[in-house]
Formats: sequence, C-alpha cells, structure tokens
Amino acid sequence: MSITLAFALPHIGFTGILMVALLVYALVKFLRRPPSFPIELEYTEEEKESFQNAAEEAFGSEPTVFHEKVSPDIHIDILLFPPNEHCPFFTACTMGVGAHRMNVPPQELQEQAKEHPVLNALIFPGWDRTELMMYLPADWKPAWLTMGASEEEINRSFLPLQTLKDAARYMVGVNTWYAFSQTFSYGEPFRPDSDYFAMIFASPLPDCRTPGFTLKAGDKDVSVLQMIPLTKAEYEAAKTDHAYEWLCNFLPIGSEEMQSFLQERLMK
Repeated sequence: MSITLAFALPHIGFTGILMVALLVYALVKFLRRPPSFPIELEYTEEEKESFQNAAEEAFGSEPTVFHEKVSPDIHIDILLFPPNEHCPFFTACTMGVGAHRMNVPPQELQEQAKEHPVLNALIFPGWDRTELMMYLPADWKPAWLTMGASEEEINRSFLPLQTLKDAARYMVGVNTWYAFSQTFSYGEPFRPDSDYFAMIFASPLPDCRTPGFTLKAGDKDVSVLQMIPLTKAEYEAAKTDHAYEWLCNFLPIGSEEMQSFLQERLMK
C-alpha cells in the first residue's frame, strides 16, 4: 500500500492528495472512535487502595500485584494471594474491572425479577460491578519470573491470569454483564491437553453456592465472581434455563468437600 501510494501521489494533483488525506483522517477517527456505551477505564488510586485492603482481609494474606503495563481498554491488574490458613490455594483476583459499571438489565426488569426467588438472589448491592477471581494450585509458580523458563512454560503458567483478563475484556467489549451461574467460553478447550472448555461463575470460598460476595472499592460495592472450569458436557448442561439450580446441585456442600472439588479443577 505505501509503495503504491508513493508512486501514485505525484500523478493525482493537489485535489487528489487532499482527498486521500481526508480519507486517511476519517479512517483514523473511525478506528479511534469511542464505544457507543460509557466505559470507566480505571479505579482511582483511592479506590485501588480500598479494594486491595478489602481483598487482603477477605483472602487472608498480602498479595503480589501484577501491574498491567499496557491496557488496550480498561486497566486490569492481578492480585495474587498465596495459600494461607483460610485457603489452601493461590487466589488470583482482578483489580480494575469493577471501575466499569456493567450493562445490567433495566430497572423495570429488576423489579420483576424480585418476584422470583432465584433471580432475586442475584440482585444485591454491587451486582452491577464485578471483579473475577480463580484459585490456582498451591505449587503454582509464575514461570515468567523464573530464570531460563521456556516460552511454552511462561505461556502455560500465565494462562489462568490471561483467562481472567480475557473474560473481563469480553464483558466490557460487548457491553454485557456477568452474574452467579453464568458461563464464559472460548468455544474450544483452554489448552490442547485440557478437557476444560468453559468457565462458570460462582462465589469464592467458603460459600461458593451463595451469590452476593462483595468487596468495597472506595464507595463502590463490587461483586467478586469465582471462575470454575467446566468440561464441554458440563457447559452444555449449565446453559439450560435452570443454570442457577444446576450450579447449586453441581457444587458440593461443606468447606472441605468444596476444597477437594476445586482441587480437581484448578488450572495448572
């Protein structure tokens, strides 16, 4: 394209050059156009500090913060909490997604939902903002911090964190919303050697079966949704109209049983 233009410009005259310039300007403006819906791109510093403090108290330890250096849209950092007496796994949690208010259903539909016991359980302070989290094995290591790690090892260890970011950016990009018992899928397994095809949203430990887990980011109430891997068969079953009941039946009752269940499904 650039070579063709370099030879063509001398022959099209001033008017032609002006038209080309205007077309290029219009194309750049189009590509840089803002979305047709409002996006809050980042927490304030006060909101970040507030959310991190609330997350530390909820997840039981001080996190390592993986700061996002380049953000194509909303700014998403990752808080990584080591295993502790409250949780035997690493806990990876986004920080930044909740700056954006999700495109939740209109108020009139919310009022109708309150008449339904299941739907009413999904409406609570903070349900219109969310952060996503995932549990990782206790022996998980960020390979990109290990000297001599191969590109494959780095990509493999970063995949869980990338999945959190992908799910968050998909939600913002298509202007949708996430809630307890909804699902997220790439349309293919997360890795060639994995049976896991999708994720379903539940609450964090200890009570993964009950919606409404929220943390504060300044004056914002923000829900926190755990992403649990599903096989393709489980994903198809969860997409039914009774996903809430399906998830509650799918998840075990009891803290120890839940930890054993999650141990088998952690992304490694």
